[in-house]
This record gives sequence, C-alpha cells and structure tokens, in this order.
Amino acid sequence: MRCQGGNPGASPHTLPLTPHGFKMRCAIVHYHELALKGKNRAFFEQRLVQNLRDTLRGLGVQDVTALPGRIRIILGEHTDWLSVKLRLTKVFGIAHFALAHSVPLDPDLATTL
Repeated sequence: MRCQGGNPGASPHTLPLTPHGFKMRCAIVHYHELALKGKNRAFFEQRLVQNLRDTLRGLGVQDVTALPGRIRIILGEHTDWLSVKLRLTKVFGIAHFALAHSVPLDPDLATTL
C-alpha cells in the first residue's frame, strides 16, 4: 500500500513504521453522492478532504488523502479513535467510515503483525 506520513524523510511510497512494525492505523471514509457530481467531482472530493482536515485538527492525525472512491485518514500512534469517530459523525457528506489497519502486501509479513 502506498501512503504518506509517518517517518519524516521516509519515501512517500513506503509504509510508515510504528512500534509494532509495518502496521498502521487509519480510518477509511466513504462518501455520499460526490461520485455523481460529474466534472465537479474532484472539486467536491478536495472540499471534503479539507473539511476532514479542519475537523480532525488537534487530534494527532498524520494525513488525509483522497483515494479512488474513498478517503484515507492516517492516524497517529497516540490518536484516540473515539475522538476521531465522534468528529467524523458530524461531517456532512460522509456515508460511513471504519477503523482499519494497513499491513504489508507480503502475506508472510502481514501474518506476523
């Protein structure tokens, strides 16, 4: 998985290292009708990303990134999930979200985490 954030100076194409190895906590956000906006879709996606950054400011979130069809929020090592969850419920345009863990694509490494 490609991601940014984590270790300063690290390549943007590597997983941020955590005390647990490669595992990284993040939230995956799916949005409502932005996908139907046609030529304005990119504008609305970026607006939602900025709204999420503003809403989550001060909680230790490392990055908010638009991916195809969803948004990934990289949580800091000490970011409180309940605080993030509470704030996400108040953002207009979100259909649903979930806590996720990013692991290496190598199945042998992923099972050791």
